[in-house]
Amino acid sequence: MNPFELKQDLSANQGFFTLTLSDGRTFTVEHTDYILISPSGEHASFYPREGGLRMLDVRQITSIEFAQNKAK
Repeated sequence: MNPFELKQDLSANQGFFTLTLSDGRTFTVEHTDYILISPSGEHASFYPREGGLRMLDVRQITSIEFAQNKAK
């Protein structure tokens, strides 16, 4: 995923969401307020549901699924 797509998805949605990475790992983030995209757009830092703080290369994110999409 490129930084523009990620920022666009985050600004268009609220609530919790799941990030899927290229290696198959998934992380649930409680709210869009709990993720920060670096000024360069290369990295994302977030507080996952299970606790702690994670930092990722945005290019590793293959999909983002928001809670309201799961109910469909």
